[in-house]
Amino acid sequence: MSTMTAPAQAPARRYDHAQASLGNVIRSEWTKIWSVRSTPWTLLILVIATVGISVLASWGQSTHLSDMSASDRATLDVTFNSLSGLTLGQLAIAVLGVLVVTTEYSTGGVKATYTAVPNRLRVLLAKGIVFAVIATIVGIITSFAAFYAAQPFWAHQHIAAHIGDPNVLRAVIGAGLYVLLAACSALRSARSSGTPPALLQLP
Repeated sequence: MSTMTAPAQAPARRYDHAQASLGNVIRSEWTKIWSVRSTPWTLLILVIATVGISVLASWGQSTHLSDMSASDRATLDVTFNSLSGLTLGQLAIAVLGVLVVTTEYSTGGVKATYTAVPNRLRVLLAKGIVFAVIATIVGIITSFAAFYAAQPFWAHQHIAAHIGDPNVLRAVIGAGLYVLLAACSALRSARSSGTPPALLQLP
């Protein structure tokens, strides 16, 4: 009997190891993050809030240039004003970063996750990679959208910034990466804030 059962157990262990590879865990985390309804809504709020506030700020300042002093006009940073909506938009990605961690713990789904993948570092790494990719892509898209949406107001005053101007492209890309930084900070804070031990106990 022992000689017949040994060969049957070995493939099962190899199969489990393959299933728990980093690539498979990343795919699992990608599916989980998009299965939460708050994910697309939070990202949509990020885009709308950032672009909307950037447009309003640019419209407000561009229509009151005559009220500004000569020194203020000389130091006016059109690119910075075009991206000012990120000051509020970053809150949306921060909220999503917290939800990425806390939602799974609050529902108890983390027990199933750690049962399938006992290596918790691998789970956290996969979760971080997925969230970083989403934050980077959405951040860059939002940054470019806010920049281009605000330029017509400055163009009316003949001081619009162009993506080919010195340091402008770097500033726009940097603003998108700032979203990634805010996302990673929120993810780290949510993880380090602590989770009730009962939720970490495997069944």
